[in-house]
Amino acid sequence: MKMKARGKKYIGLILTGIMSLSICLPAYASSEEPDKVALETVLEEAVSEDVEHEEENKENITDEVVDGGGEELAEDTDQVSDDDVQESGNEEPADKQEDSVSENEETGANVPSEGNEENVSKTEDEETESETGKEALEEEPAEEANELARVANSFRIEGGVLKEYTGTGGAVTIPSNVTEIADGAFQGRTGITSVRIPGNVKKIGYSAFSGCIGITSLTISSGVVEIGYSAFAGCNALRSVTIPGTVVSIGAYAFARCNIPGKVIIGSGVQTIGSNAFSSNQITEITIPDSVKEMGDSTFRSCKDLKRVVLGKGLVSVPDYAFYECGSLTSVTLGNIKSIGNYAFKGCISIASIEIPDTLESLGWESFGGASSLKVLSLGKNVSTIDKNCFRGCSSLADIKWNSKLSVIRDYAFEGTAITSLIIPNSVIEVGGSAFRNCTSLESVVVGTGMTDISDNIFSNCISLRTVKMNGQVTRISADAFNG
Repeated sequence: MKMKARGKKYIGLILTGIMSLSICLPAYASSEEPDKVALETVLEEAVSEDVEHEEENKENITDEVVDGGGEELAEDTDQVSDDDVQESGNEEPADKQEDSVSENEETGANVPSEGNEENVSKTEDEETESETGKEALEEEPAEEANELARVANSFRIEGGVLKEYTGTGGAVTIPSNVTEIADGAFQGRTGITSVRIPGNVKKIGYSAFSGCIGITSLTISSGVVEIGYSAFAGCNALRSVTIPGTVVSIGAYAFARCNIPGKVIIGSGVQTIGSNAFSSNQITEITIPDSVKEMGDSTFRSCKDLKRVVLGKGLVSVPDYAFYECGSLTSVTLGNIKSIGNYAFKGCISIASIEIPDTLESLGWESFGGASSLKVLSLGKNVSTIDKNCFRGCSSLADIKWNSKLSVIRDYAFEGTAITSLIIPNSVIEVGGSAFRNCTSLESVVVGTGMTDISDNIFSNCISLRTVKMNGQVTRISADAFNG
């Protein structure tokens, strides 16, 4: 039994030695040191002796393994293996390791240790992670921009009608499947900074973008037909507006109180412009195209920076308050209009001259009232009526060129002007009360043959008046006609 046990131990020693030799082999590969020779001799003798014992006791070993001897063999083997592994695990001198590495390099051998393999693997993993991280960093801004665009461009659309904006603000582009923007769809969304409306949109509804005080850039593409009432009212950060030629109508208050600076371009297809459409802006120049047939009241009211106005030939009337209190206005081209409405140019204190076209027939109530810089007035050939207060307060107006069709001058029409000499045309049949009141520079008057009545206060407080010539048709002179 002892012999058999010893044989088993030798088997264990042999196995352990082989394992230790394989582990240590790289370090001893090129060395002829005595320890290695001795170890090889011992192993050869042990293997030879053990083979002899193995053949003699082959059958007994099998039986004892079955009877439980295997447990003893396993225990002895474990014990021997632990001792040998511990012994073989001792570090080798540094000079031998260097020699070994040097030889491996010379022979081209590449025998990495397990630790080196782990380090190489780890380095590759780190490089992969680094590259992945770099790609992620590069992709992150693009993904973030896409996400911002997606969130900004969020809408509720029903049957081609954009009913509601549900985004967070920023740059907004209306989708290509939208044909109409509903009333109030974007109203009061202060976070929106720019809006692009493509040509597939035909109608922009009532107050669609009103109160969007953050919009600085607006693009309305060719294809849009109608801009609704108050559509962009109060968008007071807008920098410019261009209306494409496909637009037919611009609703009332569409761009009111937007503080738009510079020049507004209105496309050649626009036919109607609603009341107050561009009121209270910082517009400096406006040209109304020939396509425009109608403008609503107060269209450009209180545009205090407006300097130049050109009205197209298609417009037949300047509406009431159209350019009311446009204090910087100096140049006006009236086109082919037939009438100028009430207060149309009232408070336009910078207008120095105005040429009334021959197409004009009537001037409304106080239409140029308070135009204190107006010096020269040339009435067109067909003006027949000058309404109340029409040029009242035009304190610089000294030169009036009358026409032969004028028939009515109403109350206070030229009160407070600077005229020095007045010849009332024979065509005039009526001059209202106080028509030339407070004309303190007036020195002479000739009354035409068409007048029969000199009204109340007609020349009241004309303190410089020296001569008055009347024709034989005058039948009544009011008691206070020449007061003061």
